[in-house]
Amino acid sequence: MTLPNFLIIGAPKCGTTSLCFHLNRHPDVFMSKPKEIDFFNRQYYRGMLWYENHFQNWSGEKAVGEGSITYSSTCLWPQVPRIIADNLPSVQLIYMVRHPIDRLESRWSQHVANGDRIPELNMAVREWRPILEESLYWHQINQFRRYFADEQILILFYEDFRTNPNATLKRCFEFLGVNSTYQVPGAQKNINPRSKLPMDTKLWSNIRNTAFGLAARRVLPEGVKDIFRAFLRKNLDVSPIWDEITLNWAIEVIENDARQFLKYCGKDESFWDFGAEMTKRKLELSRKPGLKILAKTPFVRMSLLEYEMLNNEDRHDQVN
Repeated sequence: MTLPNFLIIGAPKCGTTSLCFHLNRHPDVFMSKPKEIDFFNRQYYRGMLWYENHFQNWSGEKAVGEGSITYSSTCLWPQVPRIIADNLPSVQLIYMVRHPIDRLESRWSQHVANGDRIPELNMAVREWRPILEESLYWHQINQFRRYFADEQILILFYEDFRTNPNATLKRCFEFLGVNSTYQVPGAQKNINPRSKLPMDTKLWSNIRNTAFGLAARRVLPEGVKDIFRAFLRKNLDVSPIWDEITLNWAIEVIENDARQFLKYCGKDESFWDFGAEMTKRKLELSRKPGLKILAKTPFVRMSLLEYEMLNNEDRHDQVN
């Protein structure tokens, strides 16, 4: 039975798609398809044989992995670290992070682009826990440190990956025990650019959130899905618009956690700026003319969000 010996556990919107793509180009690394199996949270009820089938094309590579970014969303799935430890006690974990406020903004923008019924940024930050709590990296990683030794965990920073992707990949190869001198061709290229997100039209949003749409997103090849997206999505500058009170509140909630996390990782606390200059920059960007302001409507969960939040109790019962 072939099972992964490493997992990329998140965090969402921190460059894990590019990381998985480049890792997979190493001759001694095998990555699952799709990248995000979500077995240890959403799909655990399907059983280990179902999970194993995602690695059936393995051809002897030393490092075998998958990258499900929601594994580190322990605010939604608190049982995941224990379940992983029960099934893969020797597995190695890669956790990729970025400036917590930048990540939060990007996550919100993705929800908007996907057609999820989420209100404007400030209300979303205050009303839906995962938007903020996924950026509490020290809290999140400590849920895994209860079950895994520090030697089993590699922390990567999106900012380092952007600046020097080859150095970051070398660290990964060393951690995974494969040839660390291998140079990935084209590693400088960002294979998942997000300067402007293609946003769902109403028609595509309605299709993708049906039972048929959810199933199709799991089984259809990316090339086929890209055809649908080309016709049923439109480009939108989904820019976050902060109010000063909420931004300062978010910083207050996040900053101490971030400082502890940076210290654990051996980074200087100045690596991420939480000062007045950062706040000023964010607020100035929020005042750009022509930005689209979403309605301040109550948060309504749909599709994946509804599945995770409304049915979490039922899924939790199945894995305990």
